[in-house]
Amino acid sequence: MHEMRAIRSVGEGMLSVVEEEALLPACPACGVAMNPLPFDSRQQGRRCGICGLLYQHAAFSPDDRETLVRHYRSLDPHAKVAASRAGFYRHALQYLAAAIPFDNRRLLDVGCGYGYFLEEAKASGWKPKGVDIVPEAVESTRLRVPGAEVHCGDLGSAELPAQSLDAVTLWDVLCHVENPAIEIEESYRVLASGG
Repeated sequence: MHEMRAIRSVGEGMLSVVEEEALLPACPACGVAMNPLPFDSRQQGRRCGICGLLYQHAAFSPDDRETLVRHYRSLDPHAKVAASRAGFYRHALQYLAAAIPFDNRRLLDVGCGYGYFLEEAKASGWKPKGVDIVPEAVESTRLRVPGAEVHCGDLGSAELPAQSLDAVTLWDVLCHVENPAIEIEESYRVLASGG
């Protein structure tokens, strides 16, 4: 990809490769410049060459955010995806349980969708909480995972107490938010020591 960019001519209104590289955004996780994904990639956005964070073009305007919400409002299109991820969910929860080996572990799933991961978390002994921007998904999660605290809105609007959680997951979330650094900072703020 860099070769393709390097052979472009610099015309009026175009940037040189050096100027363009200087404009690449820093990775919100590790601070290194993020590279654009190849033009023929199924996804569009950027990937960090160091930590691997994928950043897709996010919902920056109210119209874009509404498009994302409409996608998740259809009759639970994610049941098949969740079924295919059940093994991954169990493995992730085993990994977290080994890292946080005590009772009454508290877990927050940001972008919890229809609650499939929270359902597995509760079955594994976690005290689950969720956050999602889609009202229908939040209601479905509340029905699927009785007793789970689920907030409709983004992570910042949940106003969770500092150091109140033992684990925070953001499955397929950071690539959809306008500023991943804010989500990461808020996740860190709500994590208890050792979380």
